[in-house]
Amino acid sequence: MFRQTLTYRRKIGHSSLILSEFDHLKARVVKLEEVKQSMRECLQFMQEDLNELKAKVESTTANLQEANKQLEKFSDLERRQIKLECYNRRNNIKFFGIKDSDKDSVEDTEETLRNFLRKEMKIHQEDVDQIQFERVHRIPTKPLAVKKPYPRPIIAKVSFYQDKEFIKSHIKDIRKGSKYGVADDFTREVDEIRKDLQPVLRKARSEQKLHSSTSRNC
Repeated sequence: MFRQTLTYRRKIGHSSLILSEFDHLKARVVKLEEVKQSMRECLQFMQEDLNELKAKVESTTANLQEANKQLEKFSDLERRQIKLECYNRRNNIKFFGIKDSDKDSVEDTEETLRNFLRKEMKIHQEDVDQIQFERVHRIPTKPLAVKKPYPRPIIAKVSFYQDKEFIKSHIKDIRKGSKYGVADDFTREVDEIRKDLQPVLRKARSEQKLHSSTSRNC
């Protein structure tokens, strides 16, 4: 009888232990389900955020593509505008270093320029007289540059392009080392491009001279 009671108690104790472990496992399963649900909700939120982000990226990409199209149109329009302005300046020519006076009129400036062509560029008087100018004036200087000791450049527009080329053909006759200069009237954009290309051009000329010298010595 005693043994049966002891055996029964052992079975009850073992069953209680099993039930305790079962309850513990059940609690863990419930906890895991809660974690699983929490992760599911988190993934859902992340998916929603990802979809929203994807929509924003697609919208931004579309806006960038449209902006690039508009920029290309603007760049093309700007190039056309620069090309048109360059064409309008085709007959313009600039002169630097010619002494000026604030009291000079337009007529005085043209006469000063004709004297420069004759004296400094060695163009015969009869050729100077035949050159027709549509406009001759000084280029206004910026307020900060007023005190600079440099004469304001003269810009002249000739009636015939051939006269411009004729004047430029006498640039070589200007005394070397003088303060005078003659140049085409390019737009600011073209001047900046030419300025950036000057080092490349000088290097190419230097290499060409070196190559020519080497060829002659061979």
